[in-house]
Amino acid sequence: MYIWLLLTASGIAGGLVIQFLFDEQVISARGTLFLHIAESMVNQLDRDMAARLNEITMHAGDERLTRDLLSPEQRRELLTRWRDNSAFAWIGLLDRNGKIAIASDGLLEGADVSKRDYFLAGLRGEAYAGDVHEAHLLAQHMAPPRHDSLPLRFVDVAHPILDEEGAFAGVLVAHISWDWAGDVRNGLLQPLGNARGLEVILFSSEGKPLIGPDSVMASSQQEIFPRGGKERAEGDGYQLTHDENGQEYLAGFAFSKGVMGFPGMCWFSGNMTTV
Repeated sequence: MYIWLLLTASGIAGGLVIQFLFDEQVISARGTLFLHIAESMVNQLDRDMAARLNEITMHAGDERLTRDLLSPEQRRELLTRWRDNSAFAWIGLLDRNGKIAIASDGLLEGADVSKRDYFLAGLRGEAYAGDVHEAHLLAQHMAPPRHDSLPLRFVDVAHPILDEEGAFAGVLVAHISWDWAGDVRNGLLQPLGNARGLEVILFSSEGKPLIGPDSVMASSQQEIFPRGGKERAEGDGYQLTHDENGQEYLAGFAFSKGVMGFPGMCWFSGNMTTV
């Protein structure tokens, strides 16, 4: 999954301003600034995902999940307490067959999730950090998103659980509300101030808007950013580019590189302003 961060700047208008503003020196200065903003966004997302994956990995090693030290009710209380003291929206303990045996607040217990990617990764003995997806099963149990009117969405982290003999015993999985990405965006924009007229929009690699105002999410601006391949191999940077309507932009972009042992999620962060 790529995540595109679109940064627009208002207040730049008038032929004379545009004619003299975007000379080579200004393009270099603004491009470098946009690059740093893009790097800040994607690096924060990576750091947060790394921390959440490390957290679920630590919990998956807790012997109280596999040994007969707690009753089912006590395990449920344990998962709920972990959820309440974290950034997770929900935590579930899956059995060897991929059914939700115990979950925070008892939500979705008994559901079969054996076809989900996080369980299949656990069968292979792998930790898992997943893509953005709609909260099909949990949507009716949770508050709607705070940053947009789209359906409730999650990203997942999971880790296999082993018994005393080292054999596969299940998977511990946690859902993180996609509101988290909106919080990161707002935290990045707040220090810059409204005077700059900046707005951040996130896109998927297919051009599907993930976060942003309706006016921009419905536009074609997602087409101006590189999506990977050659551009990814060349690394972070900035460039003058244009959309399908011929509108020219100065765009900065940065790719996820991972952090703290977390390999990253192929996130792509870009930002831009009209020329």
